[in-house]
Amino acid sequence: MSMYTTAQLLAANEQKFKFDPLFLCLFFRESYPFTTEKVYLSQIPGLVNMALYVSPIVSGEVIRSRGGSTSEFTPGYVKPKHLAWLSEAFV
Repeated sequence: MSMYTTAQLLAANEQKFKFDPLFLCLFFRESYPFTTEKVYLSQIPGLVNMALYVSPIVSGEVIRSRGGSTSEFTPGYVKPKHLAWLSEAFV
């Protein structure tokens, strides 16, 4: 004999699990939306020592003696922020 009825088991199974992005909440707390669609890429010439982990909270130091170049481009596709529902497309 079961402790739960079939309806209770089905209701427990249908509850949706809400994903909690722990890593994003801990390390990337803020988002900075931009008003332009342009993307800027900075390049440093030569071999560059890269850090395995860079904290988004602590800022790094810029080595100005190395120089560098920055280029910009506009991507072909920018993902919209709002959700698109299929049911709204056929209204």
